[in-house]
Amino acid sequence: DDCIQNKQTNNLVLLIPHLEVLLNNIKELNLPDKKRHLYDLLRILGNIYYDFIRNLTKAEKLFLEALQIGGNEHSLLQKAQILSNLGEIYTTTNKFEDALKYIIQSQKLCKKLKNVEVLQARNLQIMGTAYRKTNNFQKALSALSEALEIIQKIKGKEERVIEGEIYTQLGFLYLAQYLHKKESKIARVYGKKALKLINGDKFFHTTNSEPPSYVTCVTGRFRWKHSQIIMISSFNYKSALKGLKEAEYIAVKNCAH
Repeated sequence: DDCIQNKQTNNLVLLIPHLEVLLNNIKELNLPDKKRHLYDLLRILGNIYYDFIRNLTKAEKLFLEALQIGGNEHSLLQKAQILSNLGEIYTTTNKFEDALKYIIQSQKLCKKLKNVEVLQARNLQIMGTAYRKTNNFQKALSALSEALEIIQKIKGKEERVIEGEIYTQLGFLYLAQYLHKKESKIARVYGKKALKLINGDKFFHTTNSEPPSYVTCVTGRFRWKHSQIIMISSFNYKSALKGLKEAEYIAVKNCAH
C-alpha cells in the first residue's frame, strides 16, 4: 500500500539522527561484541540511505565501513547484499571497474547460499548495465539474458521491478549496438514489454491522493527510459513525446529524489 510505504519511509528518516548518535557512541565505548554492533548499525544506516533516501555517497561510505569491520564472521547473505548495493552505486556513478569488482564478489558469495535467485538476477542485471556502458556488448547481452531467464521463473512484485529494469537495459543495449540498423527494432520490443509490465502490475500503481513514494518514482523513471527507447528505435516522435511528458511529470515533478 502506497500510504503505508510513505509512512514507513518517513519513520526511517526520523530514525537516522538517533541511529547516527548511537553509532558514534558505540565507536567511543569499549563494549563486548563491539564489532558486531558497529557492523549491524552501519549496514542498517547504509540500507536506509540507499533504499529510501537514495543518498548514494552516504550509503557508499557506510557500506564500505561495514565491509571493513564485518569480515567473514557475519552473514554471507548480508555481505552479498552489501556488495551488490555497492555494485549498483558504482554503476550509477559510472565507476564501472569498481562496480564489476563488487558484483563479481557478490556473485561468488551467492554460489555458497541457497534461495538467492533474486539477488543473483539483480547482480547480473547490474553487471549487464556496467558492461553495456563500457561498450562490451557481448558480455552485457550474456549477463542480461541470464538475469532475465532467472527472474522470469520467480513470481512476486519485487521480481517484476527487476524484470522491468532488465528489459530497459536490453532495450538500451540494442540501441547502442544497432543504432540506425534494422536490429534496433528489437529495442522497441523490449521497451514495450517493460511498459506493458508496468501498466499491468499493481505494484507500480499509486493514488493521486497520496504523496509520491519511491514506487511512484520508479514508475516515472521506467516510463522515461522506455519512452526514450521507443522514440529512438521507432522514430514515432509524436507518440514518444507524449510518453516522455507523462514520465517527466511522474519522475521529476512528483519525486524529491
